[in-house]
Amino acid sequence: PPNLNVPSGHQTAIVQMLERSPMFRRQCLRLAGAPQLSVVVRMSHPLTGGPRARTQITLAENNRLLATVEINPLGDFKELLAHELEHIIEQLDGIDLQAKASVSRSGVWSCVDGTFETSRAVRVGTLVASEVRGGR
Repeated sequence: PPNLNVPSGHQTAIVQMLERSPMFRRQCLRLAGAPQLSVVVRMSHPLTGGPRARTQITLAENNRLLATVEINPLGDFKELLAHELEHIIEQLDGIDLQAKASVSRSGVWSCVDGTFETSRAVRVGTLVASEVRGGR
């Protein structure tokens, strides 16, 4: 989608993901349907430590959302990108992660650093990586 900015070195991976992964195509359609959103993907320094990937979403002027995704280049780019895009889609869907994390077996849990993880994002990242590898 036009509101997804990925480093030029990863354009081939994006094309491959679009060709082989129906789930990734669905994610892209959902992002394209949110014109108030801009997603910028950056590669983090591989030796800085921290999570394999993270997304920060900020509200800018005129109710625009800016999602900054950082991915460690030592990880599986396709899996991590799909995982982080799903977190963005969760926010577009209005999911209250903090409220869900307080409910047992909700598929949402709090991390030590104050962020949240979801079984939904884990599942989608794994699925996209599998679809791309399998050529489906």
